[in-house]
Amino acid sequence: MPVEGTVSSRPTFAWRTYRTPPHSRYRAGVITDLNVEWVGDELRVRWRDGEDPTVFVSGSPDDAGTVIVAVETPGRLRIAGLPIGFRAYVHVLDLDGSWVVAGERLIRLSRTGKVVDLGGHRRGDGRVVRWGRLFAGDPIDDLDPAGRDAMRGLGIRTVCDLRDGDESAGRPAWLDPGVGWELPGLGEGGAGQIAEVVALAADPDNHALLFHAGIGQDRAVVVAALLLSAVGVADADLPFFPTRPEVLADLRDRYGSVEGYLAGAGRLVGGELAALEEALLAP
Repeated sequence: MPVEGTVSSRPTFAWRTYRTPPHSRYRAGVITDLNVEWVGDELRVRWRDGEDPTVFVSGSPDDAGTVIVAVETPGRLRIAGLPIGFRAYVHVLDLDGSWVVAGERLIRLSRTGKVVDLGGHRRGDGRVVRWGRLFAGDPIDDLDPAGRDAMRGLGIRTVCDLRDGDESAGRPAWLDPGVGWELPGLGEGGAGQIAEVVALAADPDNHALLFHAGIGQDRAVVVAALLLSAVGVADADLPFFPTRPEVLADLRDRYGSVEGYLAGAGRLVGGELAALEEALLAP
């Protein structure tokens, strides 16, 4: 008998395929704390609450696909047999008919290199930052072939190197020709650099966008916090930002808000910030 959630060449009790998504009788309860993580060759999914949830697994954060995984243990799934390097997104049909989506947040590209998917953060009105749009992480200069394949699996279209010109190793020779390479704000300082990243992130044609600084630098963390704050994510919901909480507080003291900082020091206009929200937030 196959293990719960195992993928096989034939349908099993754990997988059902539909040509169209199921109707209201498959609605789940209100799911909270949906967490997705690879452990070895298993994809492990955990959540809280919900009644008889309907769980889809696909390779897209925007399309649930047609494969449903049977939930046999309340609050968790273990799925084996997915292709190595597969970027999986879990879609749960919520009680009110809306979708709850999650992917693995921390993605290891090598033994020392990793990136973080900035999706899934919720702002006060309930809108959520889309998964698979923005990634922040370590430099990609020395990725091995497996790491390069893992990065390609993220669908990266644009890479922003936040290092200064004399720090940057330049565009990696292995990077696919269709992937853009940017050195935002070169010589302009913090505000100019962040403003350029905002402009790039506000254009969906640049997604998925990965930005990184150097080893031991927190520039990528600060940029990530500013981007999420600019679209309305609360400070308390920025768990990856424990080392420099004074940065946001200082900007608000000086400019009134993060948006005020980007508009003032960064010389962004309201239309660009509105475009950032439109590009990053799910409806």
